[in-house]
Amino acid sequence: MAITKFQRAVPDIVFSQNCLITSRDGVPHLLCRIGNLRCNFLYHPQIMMSLLESRETDEGESFMQTHVLSLSTTPSVISGVFTLAHTIDESSPLLRLALAENHEEEGHGMVVSLVMVARDAVYQQDIEAIKRYSV
Repeated sequence: MAITKFQRAVPDIVFSQNCLITSRDGVPHLLCRIGNLRCNFLYHPQIMMSLLESRETDEGESFMQTHVLSLSTTPSVISGVFTLAHTIDESSPLLRLALAENHEEEGHGMVVSLVMVARDAVYQQDIEAIKRYSV
């Protein structure tokens, strides 16, 4: 039983301090970086990016609305650093933020959430990591 406890996979996953909205080939993108400090292989990573937006209904109910942000790049294996990219097009809930002159005002009450689950090749266990960015 003691051996199992010591062999438990502890993820050394790091995320960039900030997300960045920038242009790639003239198209706005939201970019974030994810890194594996142990540089071993993490197989079949499932990475979900979401936008949480503070909303209020006409009746006065406050809640956090969730929008799934599709990733235009997803790795099959992570061993070092990888840049995650969300294309900001007409279907993206970030379009009005990307077009706004005052990002702080337009992004008030928004949070970008990243969740990653992957299979650690050394320990043969799933690992999880999460990061949230205030917009």
